[in-house]
Amino acid sequence: MRRPKISRYGGRVVSEFWMMSEGSNLNRSEGSHFSDPPAEVGQPILVLGLGNDLLADDGVGHRVVEWIRRRLAKEWPVECAATIEMGVSLLDWMVGRRRVVLVDAVRTGNHSPGTWFEQKPEEVPAVLVPGPHFFGVGEALKLAHCLEMPIPEEIRIFAVEVEDPWTIGGKMTQAVERAIPELGAYILNLLKGWVKEISCAQEGRSKDVTT
Repeated sequence: MRRPKISRYGGRVVSEFWMMSEGSNLNRSEGSHFSDPPAEVGQPILVLGLGNDLLADDGVGHRVVEWIRRRLAKEWPVECAATIEMGVSLLDWMVGRRRVVLVDAVRTGNHSPGTWFEQKPEEVPAVLVPGPHFFGVGEALKLAHCLEMPIPEEIRIFAVEVEDPWTIGGKMTQAVERAIPELGAYILNLLKGWVKEISCAQEGRSKDVTT
């Protein structure tokens, strides 16, 4: 199935948003993990790391996804990727998928660095800067729903509290580094459950066809 071009280079979602509001796997180069949204819808399950791996702790989402990718069974219908994009641009990745996991760095000041937790899409704080390039995940999904786009049936968002998301070329802090295998293992177990569900559903459809 051909993926609709959504937001990159001023695509359909952004232009339709302004009309409605009436004026309002992991390789870029060796050691870096940025990738572009695929032109075609890939695997039904996507694990996407957010953030910038050039900024100390901000790349923890990329590192978690890489940890998971190295341990995935080859036959699993799971795609692992990482991006620096945000907001509306994330729809380029999510539209047409069945299930999506997002992993990102946060700095709330409410948790010790290295603490990870899950947020529901509606719980992700809104980005207050105006304009579609600064939409948060929650706003992007609401917009996709308004436009009747085929968004995933389930989206899980995991955040890691970080200490230093600003230092260019900085080393990831030890507390955040220690969170990678723990969160990675948790998500990997989640994926196992999803893969089993998909496999059982496919087997059920096959039996219906043969009978």
